[in-house]
Amino acid sequence: IKRAWRKAALRLHPDKNQGDPQAEERFKQVKEAHEVLSDPEKRAFYDKHGLEGLKFKEAYDNIDPETAMAAFLSTSRTARICLLLILFFILAVPMLFPIFLALRVDGTVSWSWPAVFTPLFIIFGCLTCCTCCTLVQPDPPQHQLPEGATAPSLRAKLFSLLYIASLLTFVALLAVYLDGRLDVSFATVCIPAFFAEAVNLVASLENGSSAKYAKAKQERSDPTGYLFASYPEFLFNIIIIPALRISQWVLLVLKQEESSTESDGMSWWLVLLPCWLVFVYGAFRLCLRASRLKGQAALLSQATENMAATDEDEDRPAVDTLGAIV
Repeated sequence: IKRAWRKAALRLHPDKNQGDPQAEERFKQVKEAHEVLSDPEKRAFYDKHGLEGLKFKEAYDNIDPETAMAAFLSTSRTARICLLLILFFILAVPMLFPIFLALRVDGTVSWSWPAVFTPLFIIFGCLTCCTCCTLVQPDPPQHQLPEGATAPSLRAKLFSLLYIASLLTFVALLAVYLDGRLDVSFATVCIPAFFAEAVNLVASLENGSSAKYAKAKQERSDPTGYLFASYPEFLFNIIIIPALRISQWVLLVLKQEESSTESDGMSWWLVLLPCWLVFVYGAFRLCLRASRLKGQAALLSQATENMAATDEDEDRPAVDTLGAIV
């Protein structure tokens, strides 16, 4: 890269091509390419997201807070109010549900359970509307997508819609069930939740093919390497979390059925076993990743020293073949 940059810079320099706008534009492109390829961080980001993604990252990194505030204040009053309402909605609505739940459980308020679940209805309703919009909206042309990226398939969009709609149905049934207006078992109420987890598991398995693993490993070009050392490890990581979530729902249903029959059964320690396993697996993955990064850092350091030695050899004056052999 260094040799190619030197040759191209000498050939396309504006001082040697006066009056040639194409050479000047080409020189700017070569200079920009050298700046990207000579920086490991920029090069890794370019390989993953393309030129447009790199430009967007640089523009985002160079945002000046004072400039952003000045641009915000220069907008109309209506635009500022709309932006503030959107920020309030994004930040405040998710916090309302635990507040409403605590007030209702402590007996501070006597609201109905559907009223307590109103923030969740708003969140899942908005997510359902957004998913429907992406489902009917045509995909952008391939040239407008970042390099190497592909538009989500229709099946993936349908899976997302089914997953969010199932969770919304479960929340609605749970609110009515807790309010005492639904004469069914807790297992029946949880059917939409089981369906949502099944949809999520199927979608995860579709992303767990060996071709997807090979593609993801090839696209991961940064020095830290890929997260998974083998395909079985990659597939296990995809399956384990959905499987533990389904197990958690099953244990909760069994515990609730035991509570309704007033019989001594499983302890809550056993019921929450999938949660403990999730934490254990997360800690194991973290330790495994740290150990691999430590070994890869040593290999990267050795490779850097070898590259530095190679660059020094390239900068030396060339000698004849016989002299090199001697």
